[in-house]
Amino acid sequence: MESSIPLIVSSCDKCSDLWQPFFYLVKKNWPDFDRRVYLCTDSETFAYDEFDIACPLKMQSGSTWSENLMTLLKRMDEDH
Repeated sequence: MESSIPLIVSSCDKCSDLWQPFFYLVKKNWPDFDRRVYLCTDSETFAYDEFDIACPLKMQSGSTWSENLMTLLKRMDEDH
């Protein structure tokens, strides 16, 4: 990994149809991207070629966007 500063993508399970095109465009427009990605979702996981994507949350149904983001920030290993 080039940088210890990860990319946080805050989303939700209902938007999972947008993840594929999002990561396609990141790869296309940022070809030397080499960071860890935290995909902040409710409970679904996702993988995309050549990306180190972590989806560490398994939140209960009905959790809010802000609860998910705060939980993710507490679980991250990176300092930044």
